Amino acid sequence: MKKYEFIGILLSALIILSTYSVNYFYEYISNISNQKIIKPEIKINNTKNNSFASNQIEPLIVTTSKDEYYRFELVDIIARYIDLTENPITNCVLIASVHKNNKIIESVGGIKEIELKYDNKKNLWFGRWPIPYNPELGNYTALVKVMPNYPGPVITARCEFKIIGKEPTKPKKSLCPLLIEYGGDIVHRPIIGPDNKIGNWHNIIEWAKFINADAIFMLAGESETYNSLVTPQNPFDPILLKNMEIISKETKKHNLKFGAWIMNYGYQGKNCEKLGYEPSLSFNTSTGNVYPSYMHISLSDKKRFNDVLNLIKKFDENPNIDFIGLDYNRTGHSDGYELAEECVKDMSISVPENWEQMSKNEKAIWFARKIVIEKDENIIERFRWWRAHKIATIVNDLINLSGTKKPVWVFTLGWEHGKQHGQDPLMFTDTGIAYDFVMLYEANNVQFRQVLVDWKGYVSSKQVNIVAGQTIDVTLLDSPNLLPPEEFVRRITLGSKKLTFGGMCDGIFIHDLSRALWGKKGEFTPLEWFITAGKSISDFRNSFGELEIKVNLSEPEKIYYDAVNYITVTIENQSLNEIKNIETEILETPGIFPLEKKILTDVLVAGEKKSLNFKFKLSNGIRKNKYMIAVRSKWNNQSAFDFKYVKAYKYITKRNKTTETQSEESQF
Repeated sequence: MKKYEFIGILLSALIILSTYSVNYFYEYISNISNQKIIKPEIKINNTKNNSFASNQIEPLIVTTSKDEYYRFELVDIIARYIDLTENPITNCVLIASVHKNNKIIESVGGIKEIELKYDNKKNLWFGRWPIPYNPELGNYTALVKVMPNYPGPVITARCEFKIIGKEPTKPKKSLCPLLIEYGGDIVHRPIIGPDNKIGNWHNIIEWAKFINADAIFMLAGESETYNSLVTPQNPFDPILLKNMEIISKETKKHNLKFGAWIMNYGYQGKNCEKLGYEPSLSFNTSTGNVYPSYMHISLSDKKRFNDVLNLIKKFDENPNIDFIGLDYNRTGHSDGYELAEECVKDMSISVPENWEQMSKNEKAIWFARKIVIEKDENIIERFRWWRAHKIATIVNDLINLSGTKKPVWVFTLGWEHGKQHGQDPLMFTDTGIAYDFVMLYEANNVQFRQVLVDWKGYVSSKQVNIVAGQTIDVTLLDSPNLLPPEEFVRRITLGSKKLTFGGMCDGIFIHDLSRALWGKKGEFTPLEWFITAGKSISDFRNSFGELEIKVNLSEPEKIYYDAVNYITVTIENQSLNEIKNIETEILETPGIFPLEKKILTDVLVAGEKKSLNFKFKLSNGIRKNKYMIAVRSKWNNQSAFDFKYVKAYKYITKRNKTTETQSEESQF
């Protein structure tokens, strides 16, 4: 008999004779994972013509740390491999793979198999398998095989686990908040109102009511290193918290909901160490070194986690706060390299032989070079997924440990459904959030089209509650044919319909009041931007099936300077009930002087349409030849908008012959 045949027969015999109990194994796994482990069904295919009695146990046993995993989690695969004397066998390689429907599942970054690592203290083998983006839910099989260091049979064992996902409760009505992202004392700043008069912070409420928003969501928790009022003991700006207290209390008098959000792992200024935080690390390609990034705190910082957790608890106790939000749930696009060691361990990334001897800084540099210099696609993909897993785990823990029952929302960047910056809407949904606010901005026209392509077919409206948002910024709202306000409406409307398949988004958000008043608003007045916001909300609610009255402004063929102009407005009752006392008005936008400002409609029965005619004049020279003609209908504390930007013409009389010429070319 040959030596290798003898070894194979001997090994088979040892397996057949293995009848010792593994109760200790499952009890031990339960202890180290703090969860009850249900013994999985173990199958083995290493011998031929061998049948095992139900009480016979193989020397290779595989389990997972729990039976079910959410999409943001790593699956812990655990194996015990021992001989007949119950001593661990370590001079071998254990490879794990995951299967569904008898097919191997490839995970992120080309992961098909992972090599388990032996833990000398626990006498067990461990490995972590990342769940692919948007996986098919249901049962999966973890298969572990022993690769012997000599010719012979391959021993395998397997266990079952399940990937699950939370299906969010769909809201009964849409959510359309006006956001306030202002880093100063807004309650003491003069603010123009819808009546074009300078007032105080009460005009914030008036603007929200004007555009028919149902809520005001406000930045309330921000850390600033340049602010002497912000300290390691009190890391959040007290001025913003005071803004929140004043405005949130007032919203209750006006039937508006209020949301307060926190800059989770972001801050303003430099040197977050002043506040006791660990900075996220960026990489300098010129020097080859890592350095503290601007605005980002490390996702591994425990102090920041506890500070945010404590603030969430305070928000939860505040009766004037209805929603709690989290922003900056991510690293920057090009930082987070201080997380190298943790990511490498979790994501089966091959490292240099001297890895354990390298310092944390050296590991961060090695990791950054792989991503930034070498552009290793598999490592890039794994790091993106791992960051999404990391931040979703943080959000999950914040929700659970705070005990809040208030709806929680997060902000997600629009590019590649958040993937570029380590975010994923399905992972966030599994944490228990109520809404995912998707930012359609920080993108020009071309980039916006790519955002829609990125989202196409990724998630259904049943899988996530998405609220799509657009920002007021003329530098980004570029278009070959439309003015920035028109482009704003186009993008937010298109985004609300295209981000998910099988249905619309669950709301839109307007970003934000401070930008409409003092930001990159271009040549357009705050009134024009708030009318733009109002039309965006009207159009969304109309498509969502919530708008009782639809308003449509028919664009006039031509309008003239120094003449009476006419427009027709159609109002339609889309509800099943009659609606009384509908007030329709043409708004006094720059250069527009209504001759009859308001028309009252006593009643509009279900399904009825009515045409209303308005007269107005233009001032000469304002906007050259671009005027916003805007109308609004109000009823039962609701409103609906429509507007058009139109060109103006003037008459020139020459030799008793009247001719018509367009005025100066548009400056936009």
